[in-house]
Amino acid sequence: MINRILKLLNSRELNVLRNYYSEGTIFGPLNLERKETRHSSFLGWFFNPKTNRTLGTAPLEALLRLVATKIDTGNVDIKPLIAKLISGNYTMEIIEDVTCEKCTGAINGNNDKDRIDIWTVLKIVYAVGDDNIKEFIVPLAIENKIYSNESDGQTTKYAQAMNCYGEQCFPIGILLSPEGNKAQSLAFVSISYQELLDYVIEPLVDNVAESQRLWVESYIRNLSVTINSDSSYTILAVSKKERELVDNFFDLDSDLINAVFVSQFTETNAVKIIGKECYDRAMALVNEDSEKLFANVWSVNEELFKTAIFVYHRPKISEFYNIFKASNRSDVKYKVYDKDGNAVHLSDFFGKPIVLNFWASWCGPCQSEMPDFNEKYAELGGDVHFVMVNMTD
Repeated sequence: MINRILKLLNSRELNVLRNYYSEGTIFGPLNLERKETRHSSFLGWFFNPKTNRTLGTAPLEALLRLVATKIDTGNVDIKPLIAKLISGNYTMEIIEDVTCEKCTGAINGNNDKDRIDIWTVLKIVYAVGDDNIKEFIVPLAIENKIYSNESDGQTTKYAQAMNCYGEQCFPIGILLSPEGNKAQSLAFVSISYQELLDYVIEPLVDNVAESQRLWVESYIRNLSVTINSDSSYTILAVSKKERELVDNFFDLDSDLINAVFVSQFTETNAVKIIGKECYDRAMALVNEDSEKLFANVWSVNEELFKTAIFVYHRPKISEFYNIFKASNRSDVKYKVYDKDGNAVHLSDFFGKPIVLNFWASWCGPCQSEMPDFNEKYAELGGDVHFVMVNMTD
């Protein structure tokens, strides 16, 4: 086991992955790595043909294509438009420039103070047959939510503002979030950051001007985490490069990496992340001696292993972060034994309230309180676990 650990920890694959996660991005010196506004700032630039230089309207076209795949085509009238958006067989004109923090009052002509994260208005023109030309005004609103949920009626208010452009108006709202959370308004489609990266941003990276490549690559890296990220930072999306590096690392010894992970967490929580089959193979490597070694390996490499586990097994983001709450950590370090020599963990008693008492036969107060424990056990033993730990006998 020690040789397997040494081979893993001294591997080129681990060092390459560690270096990847250790590299900073341009958002660090700007103190923007943890701020939700960095997404609006970047995406506002990325979708704006006036600022993204060589990309032109390609990012907007890719975004509309993704959105079109999510729109309910039950409405016969919009089927031709959806088909055009997916195929790209149309022309686009920017009616209102892409802006960030657009005030809904400026759209409605009233005193509303709500602000839309990213806003633009497009004209979509396409041909139906040889002579019929169709035009649609498309108000496009993007609201991004990472560390908070949509406030009450937020997208509904935005949808009302989007409908101020006449009968030939086809408003499109996008709620952007880590898991593609559903919006309150039916006018908004839900898109995850992973979908945005996979279908809009990464396919266009090679088209970015060389002078702006660092800006785009930094944003892509910033959608994941670095080793120095604080524990509250959310993995929003994983790039192709990161997946490749993590896959290379797991190819070395996936069972061992999983064993380090499962040794630190309860079975229920570990299975939620890596699945029962992987869990069983990993647990075959866990014993009393290896637990201590695995605990030390995890302690030194926790952030890297945690992120790699997520990238490789790809659980739901919310479930992943719930597992890593301190209350869900395994209690293997606090193992005791019953009178028959069987290992006992605190987690064995989860599901009911637990009264944990440490005592010793030479302790006078311990002896005097035992009748009280016996009385309460007789009264509540079916609803409460009483765990009595002998300290020295």
